[in-house]
Amino acid sequence: MRMISITEALASILISWIPDPKFAAQWGALVFQWPLTVEQLMSRQEQHDVTSLCLMNLDEPIGFIEIVEESPQECRLCRIIISPQYRGQGLGVNLLKRSLIYISSHYPSMQKVSLAVFEHNNSARHCYESVGFSYTDKISSRQVGDEDWTLLHMTKAIEDARNV
Repeated sequence: MRMISITEALASILISWIPDPKFAAQWGALVFQWPLTVEQLMSRQEQHDVTSLCLMNLDEPIGFIEIVEESPQECRLCRIIISPQYRGQGLGVNLLKRSLIYISSHYPSMQKVSLAVFEHNNSARHCYESVGFSYTDKISSRQVGDEDWTLLHMTKAIEDARNV
C-alpha cells in the first residue's frame, strides 16, 4: 500500500463513497456543499495548507485523508474515509498510521496532530483511540439539518506518532 496525492479521477471515486447529504455532513464537517463535486475536492486540495492523500492498494483507492497545517507546530487530520467495500478490515488504522508517518517526514516542526470526530461516530472514535489519540477538554457542536451534533476533539503528540 502507498499514499498518493488526490487526482480528479480519484476524487470522482471518493465522491461515490459518500451516499447522501447526512453522510457528507459527517465526513466533510460542512466544508463542502451537497452534492459533492470533483471541482470542490480539487479546489480544496489547491489550498496551500491542505494536502489530500489517497491510500492505494496497487491501483485501487481504498482510503482518503486530508492533512491541514493548523500552525507550524500542529497538523489536523480531516475528512478521513475508507472505501465502503473495505470498512471493518483495519484499514482506517493503516491509513492513520501512514498519515502520521507522512506528517513526521514532511513536517519536521510538527509537535502535535489533532482531529475532530462526531460523538455518534463510534467506529471512527474507536479507530482513533486505537492509534493513540486522546480526547481534549474541547467540545463543540454543529447544526446538521434539525439535529445538533456534538464534536469531540482529539490529539496525539507527534513524538508518539513517530512510534505508531
